[in-house]
Amino acid sequence: MIEVSNEAGKKLSFIILNTLFCDNINLYLIQDQTMPLRQIKTLNKILEDKETAYLLGHIDPTSKSCSDIYGTLFRAVLTRHSRKIKGQFYGHTHMDQFTVIYQ
Repeated sequence: MIEVSNEAGKKLSFIILNTLFCDNINLYLIQDQTMPLRQIKTLNKILEDKETAYLLGHIDPTSKSCSDIYGTLFRAVLTRHSRKIKGQFYGHTHMDQFTVIYQ
């Protein structure tokens, strides 16, 4: 996690996720399937202490490239902290695209 302060002294929190944990073709998950769950728990804990945050990663956790269980758990964290998460930024698709998630 990276925190920076703007000119007004307000802290901006950037949380960088290792989204390779959710990758459907990550063979290391065969050895340790608990790592994605630990990351989701840590993300939830970090967000509990933040007023605002931006999430960054390689693979969009809500995409088809991520495992279903990771995506489901990630969406639960998004829903719980939706007022705090001001933006999410991911790569992986090699295209310019926008996704709007709402309830």
